[in-house]
Amino acid sequence: MEQRKIERLLNSSDFVIFLEEGLAYVDMWTPTEINDGGCGIFAKLLYDKLKSLGFDPKIIALQMDDDNKAVKALNDFKNGNCSAKKAQFNHIVVKLHDMYLDSTGLSNIQTLASIDKVELTEEQLDDAIKHSSWNDVFDVTCKDFIKQKLDEIFEHIDDFKEGDFKLPNMKTRIKLTKYTQEHLGRQRLMSMLSH
Repeated sequence: MEQRKIERLLNSSDFVIFLEEGLAYVDMWTPTEINDGGCGIFAKLLYDKLKSLGFDPKIIALQMDDDNKAVKALNDFKNGNCSAKKAQFNHIVVKLHDMYLDSTGLSNIQTLASIDKVELTEEQLDDAIKHSSWNDVFDVTCKDFIKQKLDEIFEHIDDFKEGDFKLPNMKTRIKLTKYTQEHLGRQRLMSMLSH
């Protein structure tokens, strides 16, 4: 996509709505809970898709805990004293222009302003995905499905016009995979027992 079109899209309120609704569409139709352990994989897939279209996205890791050990690990990572696999990230998002994106759409920029964050390279994200312990509710077998849904929503991006964006027809949410159902049920049970 040509640079002028990219700039026009990035400054378009309709494109912001397109991203908000389009990413939520992907999340809604994916048969697992993406933000329960799959945020890094989703960020990688979204980053790759945006990059292939000519955008200049960034991968951002967030640390939302006040826990001293977690903050120290993130600072060690920022200073080059620790690898991505040892740093403890709570969430990974894609930054596009001034927007922070995850599978739910746009993250609240005011909230993110006060959170510790660091930019990751593609290699660091791959390392974090490969070696970090993520919430096990996310069913990693859904990775290709997520990629397919991202391809689907961005399929007509070259034809995007103000006030005229279309998403595939949405009906009802599909059933979660058995893996996700089992792990989500166990997570909820442990949460109830801990209170």
